[in-house]
Amino acid sequence: MGQWPGTMELFLRYDMLCVGCVFGPFHSVADACKEHQVCQTEFLNALNAAAGLMPR
Repeated sequence: MGQWPGTMELFLRYDMLCVGCVFGPFHSVADACKEHQVCQTEFLNALNAAAGLMPR
């Protein structure tokens, strides 16, 4: 999020309160998706788009 600040809005849109979470530094995106019951593939595609990267 520090490198691509535009991704913070995406986490909030998916109701993932990772922004400012004390566990954030210890969780991977996969961990966060599992914890918040979010489709990892869908979220990664949206995350890459928000960061201006090509979807995987």
